[in-house]
Amino acid sequence: MKYRNPFGAVTAGTSVSLALSVGGSEKPEKCFLRLWNGETEKIIRMHEDGGTGMYRCIIEAFDNPTPLWYYFILDYNEKTIFYGNNEDQLGGEGSVYDDQPPSYQITVYLEGFKTSEWFRKGAVYHIFVDRFSKSNNYENKSRYKRYHSDWYEKPYCTPSEGEEKYFPDDFFGGNLQGIIDRLGYLHDLGITTIYLSPVFESRSNHKYDTADYSKIDESFGNEEIFRKLCAEAESLGIKVMLDGVFSHTGDESIYFNKYENYDSVGAYNSKESPYYDWYSFKEYPDEYECWWDVLSMPTLNKENDEFRHFINGPEGIASKWLRNGASAWRLDVADELPMDFLRELRKAVKKEKSDSILLGEVWEDASNKVAYDELRNYCYGDSLDSVMNYPLREALIEFIMGRISGKKTLSILNSQLENYPEEFLLENMNLIGSHDRARIRTVLSGAPHTDGMTREDQAEYKPEPEQAIHASARTKCLVSILFTMPGVPHIYYGDEAGLEGMSDPFNRSCYPWGREDKDLIRFFKKITRFRRMNPVLISGKTFYQMEQDVLSCRRVLNKKEVIAIFNRSTVESESIVIQSEPDLIYIDLFTREKVTSNDIGNIQLTLKPLEFLVLCSV
Repeated sequence: MKYRNPFGAVTAGTSVSLALSVGGSEKPEKCFLRLWNGETEKIIRMHEDGGTGMYRCIIEAFDNPTPLWYYFILDYNEKTIFYGNNEDQLGGEGSVYDDQPPSYQITVYLEGFKTSEWFRKGAVYHIFVDRFSKSNNYENKSRYKRYHSDWYEKPYCTPSEGEEKYFPDDFFGGNLQGIIDRLGYLHDLGITTIYLSPVFESRSNHKYDTADYSKIDESFGNEEIFRKLCAEAESLGIKVMLDGVFSHTGDESIYFNKYENYDSVGAYNSKESPYYDWYSFKEYPDEYECWWDVLSMPTLNKENDEFRHFINGPEGIASKWLRNGASAWRLDVADELPMDFLRELRKAVKKEKSDSILLGEVWEDASNKVAYDELRNYCYGDSLDSVMNYPLREALIEFIMGRISGKKTLSILNSQLENYPEEFLLENMNLIGSHDRARIRTVLSGAPHTDGMTREDQAEYKPEPEQAIHASARTKCLVSILFTMPGVPHIYYGDEAGLEGMSDPFNRSCYPWGREDKDLIRFFKKITRFRRMNPVLISGKTFYQMEQDVLSCRRVLNKKEVIAIFNRSTVESESIVIQSEPDLIYIDLFTREKVTSNDIGNIQLTLKPLEFLVLCSV
């Protein structure tokens, strides 16, 4: 606020005060601000406040949504120097440069951007359908024959008989009815949104190679059972989010039909196919654009009008499944979907269900992501409601494992407060576990990076007992702070039960019914309920603080405060001071002990190795 007011993203047309403090005995003759957005540039003279060395100017945010960039130019008698963003480009304290520096960013977004508050008020639970729960009346109806009779067996990592390459075609029998059977468990856990990995017809167990967007895979159930799941979940206050894979399909799909498994003329079968222009062929029919060079996943042509209408039209796929009971879409590889496609999709889902959520898989800062040489900002309020918060995940894991400094961690956390509109920030899906990464408990044990391991080695990996103890403590530390940060906490199925496993497919083992870590589940239940019962954790103002190896997140709303604190070190911390308000009494959520701030608003603490606190003002 001292150097930028208002702090953070602003709506179009907002006035913003920018300041620069210039030290030293020599004052610049002139001080300027360079402001631009890629199309328009302004050089603005800054003026000193008396003799304070503080130079200020006021800018008007441009009328349209855009990222604004700025840095400072100081003219001295014999030289010109520049002050800009730090080399990490994370905002906050910058650096002096001899020539054009990295720029600071202001996100300018649409006035009136609003998301649906139901999403931010609870917790998300991500389910891989085949691996979560199998109903008692399960009947195998799939075309594919690699099945596990033992629910607790590890997924296969070798090719099927007669095949040269591994393909994820082994199944355990989890299905939609199995999820219905476990809704009581999810409700008791405090879940308010079930995020399902793809459920549409496909030959793989993960279903990211869609064969038919209009059908539920028969191994999971059917449309009637899907509607039943949505209705029964809704009766418990739980909504359903679907996974939309609109960047590519499977090569055996009804649209491509490479193996002629469907009674249709697919793009692979004939250039006269109604789907031919949905794909891009280099040399017909065997050379075609595909997702990350995976031949089984041909890329869709998102510029094709017929395909766009098929997904985004009034009777399109996006609307169809909302009408059938879903309340939200998560978009796989959203950065591979054109921005105008996303805008069309947003209009379609909001028209069908005005309080629906459109959330994207974006692995970087969603306000300045560069994809295919194009700067993309998903925060304007005209495309996504929010994203999966992978930058937060990476920062928290790297911090607690001691691989990055506290200063770097703090910069990453504050950069999201600076770059994201509040509505977007509060809807961020904050995760530490993911189907695309090794299980969080395995990661936090200090497991080696999977890049240097064969699948067979990964299958056999097991943390040492001491590593496992640290992993459990670190998991609680991370979850305690994740559930107090702005955004929607996300649980990857089984993480709350202590599931372990290296990368795909071992991060997709079955939920360990009857073999759960019950202490960890109790912990998750307590923290989810605590968050739901405290509005300060839904919409309170956020303050991060770092002292030595101790990270704290403080949320403030009206006169209510919650502070989560954890010590990443495996040794006791030195005495640290956490900033608060004067003379407040806090109760720790887990120990029920009292902690009091002094008359100047400081809390003095010493934390044990890997100790965490969640303090709530009374």
